[in-house]
Amino acid sequence: MNSSKSSYSDSHTQRLVTAALEASSAKYGAYEFKVAPLRMERDRLLQEMLKGELVNLSGQVTSREWGQKLLPIRIPIDKGISCYRIALIDGHHQDLFSAVRSVEQLKEMTLGSGRQWSLTATYKRAGFTVVEGTTSAGLHSMLAAGRFQYFPRWRSGWNTACSS
Repeated sequence: MNSSKSSYSDSHTQRLVTAALEASSAKYGAYEFKVAPLRMERDRLLQEMLKGELVNLSGQVTSREWGQKLLPIRIPIDKGISCYRIALIDGHHQDLFSAVRSVEQLKEMTLGSGRQWSLTATYKRAGFTVVEGTTSAGLHSMLAAGRFQYFPRWRSGWNTACSS
């Protein structure tokens, strides 16, 4: 499991994988489904998937690196709605965000994103100013501490169809 995913996202993905395995077991045979005992950051998860011992399947946002090193199975498990975003902000800055009318105005503000997240590189290439954190929980704390002005989010689990 990716360390930044919520338990809802994990259970949603697990139910989908289990349903797919059940539906295909008559054709492909019995299966064994285990959840890795450790939660991992993306870099570690990639290394474990390359080894193929502890982890051999994960529902993740794709990236060029992952697509080159692993065999991607592109299934939009959330029906393509993964790129709808909201931004968490400090309510004291609501007026600043209420005045935003363009992407260029958003680029003038600082956003928070995970160091190992695929979208972090996408934000940077698009010209956004990004402050990086290591975990989702840490980024929430950094937003509260004023380290950046907004934290783009999507409903946990809506993350398999976006690519950088």
